[in-house]
Amino acid sequence: LSLHDALPISKIFGKQIKKVITSSLNSLGIENAKVKAVDQGALDCVIKARTFAAAQRATGTAEEPVWEVF
Repeated sequence: LSLHDALPISKIFGKQIKKVITSSLNSLGIENAKVKAVDQGALDCVIKARTFAAAQRATGTAEEPVWEVF
C-alpha cells in the first residue's frame, strides 16, 4: 500500500489513518493500491466509509456494495 498524505494532521494521526485505510482495503481483498489521503481529522468510521466508497468506485463495484465489511 502506497499512502500519500501531505497535510499537517498526518504528523499527529498519520499512523492511525494509514492503519484504518489499510485494514479497510484488506477487508475488501485489496492488497496493492496507491492511495492519496486528503483529510483534516475525520473519525475512523468516516475514513473507513470513504475508503470503501473510493475502492468500490475504482474497482467498478459501487453498484454491488459488500455490506459484510462494515
